Amino acid sequence: RIGAPYTLLIGGVCCILGSISFAIKLPSLRKIARPIYVKKGIIPQVVTGIQTAAELSMPPEDGL
Repeated sequence: RIGAPYTLLIGGVCCILGSISFAIKLPSLRKIARPIYVKKGIIPQVVTGIQTAAELSMPPEDGL
C-alpha cells in the first residue's frame, strides 16, 4: 500500500541506522575479539611483531 519508492526508502533508512549502531559498538567488539584472535593464532601479539621486526632490521654480523 505504501509503494515501492517508500519501501526502498524505509529499507535504506534501516540500513543506515543499523550501520551507525554497528560503528558505535565496534570499539567494544574489538576489545572482546582481539584476545580470542591472539589465542587462536590468527593475529600475532604486537610485542612479538615488534621484536621480530627489530631482529630482521639488524645487519648481519660478519664475524670480523
